[in-house]
Amino acid sequence: MTRFSRAVCLSLFLGTAAVAASAMPIGSLTLVESGFIGDLGDLQPQPSHALKHLYVKPGVDLTRYDSVMIDPVSTVTLPRASIARIRDSDLVDICQEFTDQISHRVGESRTVATAAGPNTLQIHVVLTDLIPNRADFAFKDVSGFDRSYGVGAAAVQIEFRDSVTGTLLAAIVDSKHGDMFPYNMNKHTVWGDVDEIVMRWSSTIAKELTQQQG
Repeated sequence: MTRFSRAVCLSLFLGTAAVAASAMPIGSLTLVESGFIGDLGDLQPQPSHALKHLYVKPGVDLTRYDSVMIDPVSTVTLPRASIARIRDSDLVDICQEFTDQISHRVGESRTVATAAGPNTLQIHVVLTDLIPNRADFAFKDVSGFDRSYGVGAAAVQIEFRDSVTGTLLAAIVDSKHGDMFPYNMNKHTVWGDVDEIVMRWSSTIAKELTQQQG
């Protein structure tokens, strides 16, 4: 994975928020797929071919926002999630890469703002789990099962809020994994699958801003 300049990657820890989590086996590891962390309020599910779960507030038109404030991508530690085993330096790099990708994609059609304001949308992204292709190069603690090539995966939660009022306007909960063997072209890398997933999510975020209405 291309190393970006180091930045603060916020780690969030669950308090009283209720989270429905399921587990998806990825080789010898398990990806923890969370439900929405927090309260969806009156958001309603919408059909999506690219995402597992998309929720939008009725009557909301995201296309009216001409600028976007992008929070630094953060992580959350859920029970049984592999993300808790990943080296801190790797988490920092992945969060920075994801933040940069979102800024690049969104910036193609919107002004990227640094502060809240009228007609400014706030995007908050939380990675809820990560699985590397090569766990033995990414985990703090390595077991015998980790010393093998694998399929990378990631899970995410994304919030779209009005930057002034803080009102939750839309939300995404999704997870993706790389190609299974023997077709996985990233199996000899550490973060190849996650890099590709991050790029896909960044493009999806930008696309939702140009077409999503409740």
